[in-house]
Amino acid sequence: MNRKLFLYADQKLGAYGYEEKPWYLPGMRLEAFLEEAKAQKLWQHLDFLSAPAATDHDLRQFHTQEYIDFVVRRCSRN
Repeated sequence: MNRKLFLYADQKLGAYGYEEKPWYLPGMRLEAFLEEAKAQKLWQHLDFLSAPAATDHDLRQFHTQEYIDFVVRRCSRN
């Protein structure tokens, strides 16, 4: 059976990041991931979706408030 995997990956999501770490630059993580997916021949198994913006409640399910505040500060510098 040939099943598709739904992947949240679009330019808006790829624009997220900050310059503290080279691998965290906006756009770089998404581009590297998509290049590797192509290299591994996974492309034909993927359907791409655009993710809705996470709410504060969503973020707090996985991250501390301190980390959320840190990321907001770092991203606002760009």
